[in-house]
Amino acid sequence: MAGKFLEVVGRDTTEIANNEWLEFQEEQTEQEAKHRTGTRHQLLNHQWRPPDIGIVRINTDAAVPIKLAGAGLGMVARDSHGNFVEARGIRKYSRCGAELEEADAIRQGLVMAKEAGWREIEVQSDCKAVIERIHTKGREEAPIGTILEDIKQLCGMFQCCTFLFINRDGNRCAHQMAQFATKLVSNVIWKQSFPLWLKESIQEDNRMNIHFCT
Repeated sequence: MAGKFLEVVGRDTTEIANNEWLEFQEEQTEQEAKHRTGTRHQLLNHQWRPPDIGIVRINTDAAVPIKLAGAGLGMVARDSHGNFVEARGIRKYSRCGAELEEADAIRQGLVMAKEAGWREIEVQSDCKAVIERIHTKGREEAPIGTILEDIKQLCGMFQCCTFLFINRDGNRCAHQMAQFATKLVSNVIWKQSFPLWLKESIQEDNRMNIHFCT
């Protein structure tokens, strides 16, 4: 601060004040820009948006209830119009950690896409740790390493396959599907007809999308 004071001695006082004000304005503008960018990134992680034309987006989730044995996996696929393409619920009677179950839900989502014959897909999960591990090169220790290896091998079977993190707010359909799966006696697959409660979750996603865009 002393160095700056010595530099400005002898200048016109008004000119110094104007320059300092301009510097302050520039700093504020930069800070606001960073805040807006960060906010936009956060909001995009909180809302479900339809994928590009020709791409099927698969949202996955795992539910590991405390009071029930096992876990439930939910996989929901939608097209570029936001319409359901397929939904699956898998009931598991044994379970491991939540992160491993989330990875298994992603693997089952890829299996669904392979069986359906889709060539271009996007997979969204609200488990950031698993998404980061998928993007990380190198081998992981079993048992999650086995699932991650399966995911990477399945990924190579598609023309385009990407993995994205989405906040729970934008993953409602898959979350509800996973919760529903914990109560199943046998696994379910819906392709043409979907239950009302799952359709209503699409409307909730759309309302959240409008809320964050306005």
